[in-house]
Amino acid sequence: STSFLNFDLGFANYIDRTESMYYVLMPQQGTIMPAPLTSNSLKLNNIKSSNVNIWIVQQKVNLSKNKLNLKYGIGFEMFNFRFENPISFRNEAPIISIDNIAFSKDKLFVKYLTVPFQLNFSANPGSKKGFYASVGMSAGYLLKARNKQISSERGKQKINGNFNLNDWRVATIGELGIGSVRLYSSF
Repeated sequence: STSFLNFDLGFANYIDRTESMYYVLMPQQGTIMPAPLTSNSLKLNNIKSSNVNIWIVQQKVNLSKNKLNLKYGIGFEMFNFRFENPISFRNEAPIISIDNIAFSKDKLFVKYLTVPFQLNFSANPGSKKGFYASVGMSAGYLLKARNKQISSERGKQKINGNFNLNDWRVATIGELGIGSVRLYSSF
């Protein structure tokens, strides 16, 4: 079976275990000081951090009695990471810095072209209200990254770049559903 233009809407979060040295711009002194950003520095506003996926096309190929299927497709995964602290992303050093401005909006947007592959199990393939589950992997290529900030001091700023993010994203993915209601996860 083939389906076109499916949408997902969810929450976004991340785990960063990078052991890198970041640099903090100290505007008062006009100097760049090395300082590690901790997980508290990059703390997300989880309620406002979101994930939207637009799947251009998805297909399921029968592997066994329409109960076991191979599911694959292509689409866009988009993440909005909103921060509690005033974090700025730039293309030059310092790439990530803690800012001294109160932003009314401070987010990092990233967009990937993604191809997922999953094994799908349908308990009752003929029913529109049947239970199904999928598990698999996805690979995505970074198409766009943007840091959007709004403040009374600077107005609206949109800084585009890759901000030293990885070009490729590989994730373990899973789905549970009943009928047209589906819960999904990507790690």
